[in-house]
Amino acid sequence: MKEKIIDILTKGNSNQIKSIINTVFNRDSDLFMSFLDDIGVLSDENIYPYLIEEMPMSYLSTKFKTNPDKTTKFIVDNYFGDIISQNGRYILKLASREDLSAFFKNDGGNRDVGSQELAKLILQEDWWEPFYDSLQDVYDEIIENLTPENLKLLAERINDELSSEKIEPETSLLEDIAEDQGHPEYVELSVDLLLNTIFEDKESTKHILDEASDINMELYSLYHDAFNTAYIDEKWDNLANELKSLLSIDNIGEYKSRKVTNYTGEKVNIENYYIDVTNFLPEVIKSTFDDEYMNDDYRNVFDNYGGFESFVTEMIAENVIEGGSLSIPYYDYPDYDRVEKYINEMFGDYI
Repeated sequence: MKEKIIDILTKGNSNQIKSIINTVFNRDSDLFMSFLDDIGVLSDENIYPYLIEEMPMSYLSTKFKTNPDKTTKFIVDNYFGDIISQNGRYILKLASREDLSAFFKNDGGNRDVGSQELAKLILQEDWWEPFYDSLQDVYDEIIENLTPENLKLLAERINDELSSEKIEPETSLLEDIAEDQGHPEYVELSVDLLLNTIFEDKESTKHILDEASDINMELYSLYHDAFNTAYIDEKWDNLANELKSLLSIDNIGEYKSRKVTNYTGEKVNIENYYIDVTNFLPEVIKSTFDDEYMNDDYRNVFDNYGGFESFVTEMIAENVIEGGSLSIPYYDYPDYDRVEKYINEMFGDYI
């Protein structure tokens, strides 16, 4: 029987093989593969060409059950050219960091932004500005939250900008200061006056900032960037945690550059993004074999997508595996403690 099976498979007699599967194995090609494994011929190099061509998923599925590590390597070597085997690890090579979005669901999301689209926005190299006109009150949201060091720096900058100006006393406090200075029609500023008196009063501070228009504009830019950066960093943390959990890794990869020779013979740097998929890869393969639709011998699923990145995207779209999930709640703003922290950290770059 063993020799007869090998002879039939070696000759690639499809009709005879299908007849055996239908009559002896009740139309179950997986059962037929298990039989070939039991009699020790599944790895016979003479019958491999027929099996991988005519019954690819049944063949690979049985091989995976028998030796998952070896079969995973076979699939990587033959179908996933964007994966590099390196020191016992499988490393996925991507064109850019933004391509990590392939690991996220292409769902509808909410506020018209799905998980994959949101991942692309977070991962892109260009600056993303999810919020505009975020500053409501320069005093409440910036001045009151500045560290003493930054408040002193602000006073010095305002004093420098307005040192030659005579400030009209538009508030009660400024009127009192002007009277005390002996010229009720204007106020002469000083760093000490700003720090210890004017900055204590909201309306007077806002009036002074209106006069110091350049600094006022910089404060608006500072808040805008701190607010958006805080929000993006929160979403980045969410994205990183999703990826780490999904791929069972401790970090989400890195850019690496290498020198290549272009068509003119010139040495140029090529940069790609690399991420470890060692733990994730066998789970994807197993899930594919466990899926009834995907594990059908009418096609070799692994040979259909040109690489692991495309394969994962499709398996997530087909709900074969669970992709990462991100969301934007309807009322969604950055944590204000982080915004305040960034305002003070970034202050010196603006003022």
